[in-house]
Amino acid sequence: MEAIGNYLKNIRLSRNISIDEVARSTNIPRRYIENIESNNFSDFPGEVYLKGFIKSYASFLGVDPEFAIKLYEKTVLEEKEVPLEVLIPKEEGFLTKVVDWVKSSKVFFFVVFGIVFVGLLVWFVVSLFIGRGYKVLVDNQNVIVIYKSFAIGERFRYNSGKGELVLKLLELRNSGNDIVLGVNDKIFSLGLKQEIMLDVDDDGLQDLKVRYENLAGNDAGLRISFFKAKKLQERQDIVLIDGASIPVGITIASSKLVWVGVQVDNTNEMQFYMNKDEVRSFQVRSRLVLKTSDIKALSLFCGTNQVPLKGEGVSYTVIEVSPSVKGVSLRIRDLD
Repeated sequence: MEAIGNYLKNIRLSRNISIDEVARSTNIPRRYIENIESNNFSDFPGEVYLKGFIKSYASFLGVDPEFAIKLYEKTVLEEKEVPLEVLIPKEEGFLTKVVDWVKSSKVFFFVVFGIVFVGLLVWFVVSLFIGRGYKVLVDNQNVIVIYKSFAIGERFRYNSGKGELVLKLLELRNSGNDIVLGVNDKIFSLGLKQEIMLDVDDDGLQDLKVRYENLAGNDAGLRISFFKAKKLQERQDIVLIDGASIPVGITIASSKLVWVGVQVDNTNEMQFYMNKDEVRSFQVRSRLVLKTSDIKALSLFCGTNQVPLKGEGVSYTVIEVSPSVKGVSLRIRDLD
């Protein structure tokens, strides 16, 4: 069976796509792409991040990410060598007999119990120190905001109430002007003085906001806002657009610099910043999902008709498009 690296590389070459184009579109550092294509998996910060890179690369090429992961696992399994001692049976010596006696006696139970106890004790002591080395800036019923300096490879764990979030600084790029950040099994790129809203578990709610504040030596200072779990509230409106047809043109306008995420129909979500007075248009057949860090900064239009947006601050809006008697019907669900 073809190795995962060869498989992805052959697809990329057949489409005349450069490695630099893959890196720009997926935010995967170039050297990691080259390592994947060479089936060199030893230079990654961890298997979780390696699998995240493979999934992102596969999705970019239009390959089923789960198939790519299965192919990776088969590649790793086939490359493993069977140890010689497994193939050649050893003669049973005195030490082997002692080990067998320990396993069959109560001594074995106490040895295992002792190892487990010591392991739990070490885990407890280490857990006391997890979370130190950061400064709490805000802590209220909606959000906790901290400031923390990260060294390359350093992890930070936080229980958000929706599950554990694990942040890890993977890489400094462009002399520290950009960072590559791992959040659970996802990879993000962030520029200095920029911030990004992250929906880690893909439930439509923002889990955290990360701002790259400064660089001190090789340590990146991050301002992290963890949004506490809350009930999803939904408001719904129906807007009729006479004379329109499917696909319908939907335009987003911004009154200031704001982060926006847009998913049109079944395409992949696009994330970007919109500047003041910037306008973007999309052709929508069935559904548009809009996420933003400040809903009041955006205006939405369908043709010359302004579409109402509700809520404050971080918001998640779903617009479902369907034909009507005189044109098009927009079912708008605002969630916050």
